[in-house]
Amino acid sequence: MLPLVHAEFALSEMGYFYGITGSRANADRAYRYPVDHTQWFAIGDGLRLLDRVRPWTCRS
Repeated sequence: MLPLVHAEFALSEMGYFYGITGSRANADRAYRYPVDHTQWFAIGDGLRLLDRVRPWTCRS
């Protein structure tokens, strides 16, 4: 869920920067955010973070 929240935030940032401010450069930077974070959550520190929060999110 955490990676998905990051992706949703990045999409809203892209919409804001490109649609509201008209800044293509900032929209491009906002695009890199979900790409880089998706990769980060798949390795090293990102995996360790997900492993630490998983017990709190999987409670029934």
